[in-house]
Amino acid sequence: ACFQNVWVPPAGEWIIEPSWISGGTYKPNENSWGEVFQVVIKARRHWSFFMWRVVFVMAIITFSGVFMFFLTDIGDILSYMAGLLVASVAFLFTVSTYLPAVGYLSRLDVYLFASLLFVFGTGLCNIALTILERFSAIEHDELDDIRILFGLG
Repeated sequence: ACFQNVWVPPAGEWIIEPSWISGGTYKPNENSWGEVFQVVIKARRHWSFFMWRVVFVMAIITFSGVFMFFLTDIGDILSYMAGLLVASVAFLFTVSTYLPAVGYLSRLDVYLFASLLFVFGTGLCNIALTILERFSAIEHDELDDIRILFGLG
């Protein structure tokens, strides 16, 4: 009387339908002494769990990197980029607790690494544009001094 035939769906990030559960006994081979009881439970994860807890948060971190283009000092750009990279890496460690350890990159892994590269690339582009803008404002005599300093002229 302790077991009842009532289906209670699991709460959280998993979806399990009653029709996905199967089981039974079988004899592994002719020489075995007993039977094996096998239960197969098919499950899938809720996509909305990862959409709101991972993709949405990483999108906010990633797209906040676009605000680097409003900064003019290279030190400010580097510190902003470093802060975003630290936030992204910390978030990657947090997300890794949600994901199963598999031997391949899932679509979510590819998205997370692409977001990290986007932040880094945005910072590098912004630094390059700031340096080019500064060099275009320098007199030709000062450019010659810079070339001599680096052994280019």
